Amino acid sequence: MDCIFPHEVEALEMLAGLRPRTSDAWIKLCLENLSREGLCTEGPNYRLTQAGKAYLTLVIGSLQPES
Repeated sequence: MDCIFPHEVEALEMLAGLRPRTSDAWIKLCLENLSREGLCTEGPNYRLTQAGKAYLTLVIGSLQPES
């Protein structure tokens, strides 16, 4: 797996429901890169894969939204 950039982590967090979704152009680019890495499914309906969930858990520690 190549280096994951902070914006790509934000995109994964959006897919996990940890931050609000946006439709900015940079998000689409990040999601395309992440789908090539197997961290999310291909668009247009991007979904977090098990690998994406595991990566996010490793990076941020939990997939539970803060209350």
